[in-house]
Amino acid sequence: MADIQDVDENDLSEKKNMDHPNLSSILDSYFVNFVKRLEANIREQIVEVYSRPKTKVAVVPEEIEQKKGESEVEYIKRLKAFIEKQHTEIQ
Repeated sequence: MADIQDVDENDLSEKKNMDHPNLSSILDSYFVNFVKRLEANIREQIVEVYSRPKTKVAVVPEEIEQKKGESEVEYIKRLKAFIEKQHTEIQ
């Protein structure tokens, strides 16, 4: 069975081989590693954002909340107008 260090060294050599030789010669290795970590972090953030349920992400616009002192009839009319506006924008 291979030692952990052997496996780590093999992984490092494989990663070096995966890098484009011209980029490795031009760019600093710290910068290349930074970009690789950045890519991984961006991917993780995308997965995290898209894995959240809609209930946690959904935002209720102020337009559909009933205002203080607004009667039920006025509120319903305003809601109806808001929904019609959204409907026409979607189409």
